[in-house]
Amino acid sequence: NMQRVLLLEVENFKSYKGKHVIGPFGDFTAIVGPSGSGKSNLVDALSFVLGEDKMNLRVRELQHGSSTGKPVANSCSVVMNCQSNNQLRSFMRMISASGSKFCIDSKEVTAREYISALHRLGIFIEAKHLIYQGQIEHIARQTPEERVQLFEIISRTCEYKAGYEQKKDQLIKQEESLVELYSKRRDIAHEKRRAIMEKEEAERYEMMRHQLVCLRPSIVHP
Repeated sequence: NMQRVLLLEVENFKSYKGKHVIGPFGDFTAIVGPSGSGKSNLVDALSFVLGEDKMNLRVRELQHGSSTGKPVANSCSVVMNCQSNNQLRSFMRMISASGSKFCIDSKEVTAREYISALHRLGIFIEAKHLIYQGQIEHIARQTPEERVQLFEIISRTCEYKAGYEQKKDQLIKQEESLVELYSKRRDIAHEKRRAIMEKEEAERYEMMRHQLVCLRPSIVHP
């Protein structure tokens, strides 16, 4: 599936007072400006509408003016208009004093339904598709194990981890059973060889005893 963000509609979100339509975005779009001009707030807006946890976005500062204690409105919202397989879709997330609101194509849904719909489009906020300032350096400093975990999240292989661990446990148990069966087979083969040797020895003993019985008359009566 091919997804593409077309427009963002931002209303009273962080430094965006009132309603702003940002876009349309091209195949490559650069947001430039001096320090403190709000470039990172656009990334935050995209993260917000993609389902990023409120705590990671400093929720008290989401509404315009909150940082100064004078919010201009009781709510803030971001709408993402995107294209998926030539179909136009819209995702809206709003936060107000009464709580959060999620809409897909103008229809209100639960947070779980909202995130599930994004997942079906191949959008996973936990996969770190959005790279923040300083994040590249943070990833570069990660241990190999931490990077593996990140790649598992990006590739979604972490979703199969429980099943993988279950199959792995089953494989270990089967291997242990095979080792046990092989050991039993080896013991049985050893016992079989021992039984054959005892049988041959018994047969030789019986043959010698029979020969001795046959020889006794000639020894007693020459």
